[in-house]
Amino acid sequence: MNMNPTGKSRFRSRSLALSLIFLIGTSIAHAQSDQGSPADQAPDSAALKGLIDRLYTQWDTNQDGKLDVNELAAAIGGPQVRGLQAAVAVLLYNSIAKAETDKLHEEFKDYKTNKAEKAAMHTQQMADEKKVEFITRDDALALADNAPVDKKLLSRAKHVQSINRALFAPGDPNLESFHQGGMGDCYLLAVVGAFVRRDPQAVRQMIQQNPDGTYYVHFAIAEDVTVRPLTDAELLMGAKEGSNHGVWLSVLEKAYGHIAAEQKEKKTGEEVDADADIPSHLIGHGGSPGFVIRIMTGHKTAGMPLSLWIRPRISPRRSRSITSRPAPAPLRFTPTENQTIPPTATSPRARRAFQPRHSAIRSLRIRSASSS
Repeated sequence: MNMNPTGKSRFRSRSLALSLIFLIGTSIAHAQSDQGSPADQAPDSAALKGLIDRLYTQWDTNQDGKLDVNELAAAIGGPQVRGLQAAVAVLLYNSIAKAETDKLHEEFKDYKTNKAEKAAMHTQQMADEKKVEFITRDDALALADNAPVDKKLLSRAKHVQSINRALFAPGDPNLESFHQGGMGDCYLLAVVGAFVRRDPQAVRQMIQQNPDGTYYVHFAIAEDVTVRPLTDAELLMGAKEGSNHGVWLSVLEKAYGHIAAEQKEKKTGEEVDADADIPSHLIGHGGSPGFVIRIMTGHKTAGMPLSLWIRPRISPRRSRSITSRPAPAPLRFTPTENQTIPPTATSPRARRAFQPRHSAIRSLRIRSASSS
């Protein structure tokens, strides 16, 4: 059959129209797929409010209309609280902790360093510790109106699913994947980091996983600790975990929480249930690195105040105390396998950084070395 020129033109027009419709539909489908599924998008504020409201009622176990830190600690330690619910529990707990810190800073923003005001601050801290802080339902629901908070919740919920739950990944422990989280336990991680740098295999031997999923942690001079498997919320609160390393550091943080609970019991005479509490409450408010060194190595520690490097003069009694001590061994960088000595470790500038600033201290060291 022969088609006249007019028929050919109409056929071509129809074909072009159908092709355009197909291309437009394909582009729309690709655009929708690029936006991601609803689960990958920030939760709707109203839906998030509904979730927080439901969880508030569920976690308020004594039904007094207040969600306190003890009830949130139970939720954080609950293995059934996972994903977005775990992120909500951490958000509410951190909101209470931030409110406590802000209140303390406001009360003592102008305090000096005299003993009376220090004592007043310490007394207030002790009194605040005995109070059971809480977050109201209205304050909890108001968090859902904050768009950055909504995105942070979604990000945490997705992140916790990607965490490698193995105790040690290949190459662990190492400083490459060593990161402090939102907990105020730098005094602990500083010692652990130095320990990892010096003898990573010793750290691996400290922590063993039991057949039932619990962890056995051995300390040099403290009682050995058995740690329950970490929950999603606990993994979000402690050291930064990820897919490229195991959870050994979070396990160690939780084990040290048991040691801190024992120390608190000895100091206050009050019973502390480390299993019912969370590491952030026990170890997240600062501490002594000297104590961490002792329980991890079994060795005693000694320190020297930095004021010796700042004060222009030293009392004769303090001078005799310093000169009677043996001269410290020189600082050296010992490379491990596949490592090289960084140029800054042996440069004159780096060595000068460890020298006292005042001639009085330098002369004391010279006299001490010559006398020995």
